[in-house]
Amino acid sequence: PRFRNFLGSQLFVRDTPRDIMAGDAAAIVAKGDTWYLIWAGALVFFMQAGFGMLEAGSVRAKNTKNILLKNLLDACLGAITWWAIGFGFAYGDSNDNIFIGTGASGFALSTADWTDSYTSEGYDWAGWFFQFTFAAAAATIVSGGVAERCALTGYLAYSVIITAFIYPVVVHWVWDSEGMLSSFNTSGSAILGGCVDFAGSGVV
Repeated sequence: PRFRNFLGSQLFVRDTPRDIMAGDAAAIVAKGDTWYLIWAGALVFFMQAGFGMLEAGSVRAKNTKNILLKNLLDACLGAITWWAIGFGFAYGDSNDNIFIGTGASGFALSTADWTDSYTSEGYDWAGWFFQFTFAAAAATIVSGGVAERCALTGYLAYSVIITAFIYPVVVHWVWDSEGMLSSFNTSGSAILGGCVDFAGSGVV
């Protein structure tokens, strides 16, 4: 099939119905996987709103705006920090050590998605978004514990640290194929064969 590139996305121009039926199944599956990750990430991201409502109901009325602002800034700063640093420490590449990810391609998600050789169909960005929603949830959990007890600047500093280093290290241990607690680790370096994390509950 012929296609044109339009702002980084591929617009396929099929000639006949037969060409449409004979479309590349792998590309269709890749697009479906990308859509599913975005949809699942959106559902997880609703936890931000849930934590916000829980915490707003748990503090005095005068502190409601403050706790909601903390939740909002958690998501904003967490996204920037997870994109620039956290995702690289969490997933890196195939040459990582068992403690932390070091692969350069994970930092600032430096994929060449504007080149003709890019074939991920947006899956890498969708995967980043899905993992970011868990990172934001992990950072937001503590905001309820320090509600009315922590200055805004101190809380934001904590949020950046947990999203940039603390949470990504634990993610690398359990979810990355190179991690020391990962059941996906096939190199034999996993401690006691690795562990199984159910729906992210242990890591988060």
